[in-house]
Amino acid sequence: MYSMIKTETCINLFDYLVILGLLLASGTTYFYMLHAGVTLLSVLGLSFIYALKRGSVTRPTNSFLVIYSILIVICYLRYGGDMNLLGDVILLVSTYLVTSSISFRTFRYAFFNVIFVFAIISFSFQIAYWLDFIQPALVNKSDSNLYGFYLFAFHTFGGGKWGLNQHLSGLFWEPGVYQMALNMALIMNCHILSLPVRFIGKTDLTKYAVIVLAVVLTMSTTGYLTLGVIIIGILLKKSKKNIVWGIMLILSILVFILVIKNSKVVAGKFSDDSGSFLVRANDTICLINIITENPFFGSGVYSKTFFSLGDKYGLTGAASNGILLQIAQFGLLFGISFFWSLSREYEKRHLPISKMLYIMVVLFLCIGEPLVYAPLILIAVLPFKKYD
Repeated sequence: MYSMIKTETCINLFDYLVILGLLLASGTTYFYMLHAGVTLLSVLGLSFIYALKRGSVTRPTNSFLVIYSILIVICYLRYGGDMNLLGDVILLVSTYLVTSSISFRTFRYAFFNVIFVFAIISFSFQIAYWLDFIQPALVNKSDSNLYGFYLFAFHTFGGGKWGLNQHLSGLFWEPGVYQMALNMALIMNCHILSLPVRFIGKTDLTKYAVIVLAVVLTMSTTGYLTLGVIIIGILLKKSKKNIVWGIMLILSILVFILVIKNSKVVAGKFSDDSGSFLVRANDTICLINIITENPFFGSGVYSKTFFSLGDKYGLTGAASNGILLQIAQFGLLFGISFFWSLSREYEKRHLPISKMLYIMVVLFLCIGEPLVYAPLILIAVLPFKKYD
């Protein structure tokens, strides 16, 4: 049964290439932070070619795509054009062209394999760094050496503000973004662990374990919480059919609680003197206040109005809560359509995890980094060409 499913999933080099492009446009340091213009235009062109090659006459749409497009037009008419708004348009169009040209099954397997390769390569560079075999260089630094990123072969090992660190960041600007890509691959392919033991392929199981290890090495609090919800959600489904899985579920919940309670990473993140926690708490409160000022159509994408309200309420430059940032910029209708489409896509994709926990996973991925506009999150709410 399982092998039959696998053989029907045909993935070609172009599938991998276009998915790689979407990932490079989702918070990577070298390709997105430092060379956004070239990357976005390249991904847009690649996506158009991909869609043309697939030859679909009609493409599926959903409420999120329609409403988001309308809100972008309204934002332009109210607040004028901006490079960030243009970036939103390019990423939305690029991601939609890809998802509407490929089946969900093919996409998730290809995405899974690309992330697995990311993990292996990042492990290799991280181990080499720990052993002092490589020395990352500070790129794009200012005169005061406060900014920039420590890079080696496009991989990030810290920021100019914070120095080199031991956390796994991969190609992305910080560990919190990397865990988003890793956990997205895990949740989209959670069916791998939900199959009966005799149908679980050893290769896929190994890949899944490698990606889980990569999440652990990011030392990201949000990454840990998201991973815990995914594992518990999978075991919760399996426990309904087998008492052994029920016992494993109870043990997993206990382990999860102990890890959260005793982890220095988690404890440090939520302590009163944690800069990361204070920034995220501050940004959440500030963005809620900004939303109340213009709840229907938002305050614009980094418009003068948005910056004025940001200064009024003390929003930091990080604007770290991604979903609230998008709602603040486009209005409550964006949030409503986002979660409505997320729920509808869940039903189409038949994932072996409860809807509540699935939405919780995606929400965790949306609140830690300002990347809801990126393909990494858009793939959760945009329609695919075909579902199984």
